[in-house]
This record gives sequence, structure tokens and C-alpha cells, in this order.
Amino acid sequence: MKFFTLLTVAFVATVSVYGQTGAVPDASTPAWIAMMDDPKVNYHEAVRAFEAYWKDKPLPAQEHERLSSEDPASFRAEPADPDMAFAYKRFRRWRIRMEPFVKPDGTLMSPDERVEQWKRQRQNRR
Repeated sequence: MKFFTLLTVAFVATVSVYGQTGAVPDASTPAWIAMMDDPKVNYHEAVRAFEAYWKDKPLPAQEHERLSSEDPASFRAEPADPDMAFAYKRFRRWRIRMEPFVKPDGTLMSPDERVEQWKRQRQNRR
């Protein structure tokens, strides 16, 4: 009986840990955050939404800016929500990583198309 109870507790604990997938976008979440996770997003629309969101807001400070002691007066203020600083940095990385895979119409290549492109490039090297 103890074994069955222990096994049940372990199963429930494991399922609940893997069930937490992160923050779910809601009405207050900016559109560009959800766009990063959509494989069918238009890259140019996501970039425009990102730039429009940050147009009138102070940009989050980067690590090197926060740690530098040369000119403390030049530090940028942190946003009220630290998750936005994380999302800002995540979008910037996403933008750089996806840029080579943007089609002329702004859609992103599928994983299969990326593999085919890689195979063609590999053949051209030989």
C-alpha cells in the first residue's frame, strides 16, 4: 500500500511540474510576445509590433549597462515589470535568429524548408 501511495504521489508531482508551461498570453500581454511563439507569424509584422510597443517606453538596461560603474547617471531605468525586460531580450534574440529564414513575403521557413536549405548549401560546398 505504501508503494502504491508513493508511486501515485510521484506521478502527480511529475505531471504537475511538466504541466507548467509558462505565462499564458492574455489581453494585457503585448502582441509581439505571442507572435514569437507562432510558427506562422509574419516576421515583419512582429518586428513592427515590437517597435511600436517600445516606441514611447524606456528600453530596459542591458547587463553591461547595469554593471558598469563608469557613468552611473547614464543608466537606463528598469521597466516596472521585470518580465518585460526578459521578453525584450528574448525578442531581440528571436529576431536575430529568425532573420536568415524570412521569405520575401515575411513568413518564416518551416523546419523542413530549413533542412532543405541546409542540404543545398552543404551540396554547394563540395
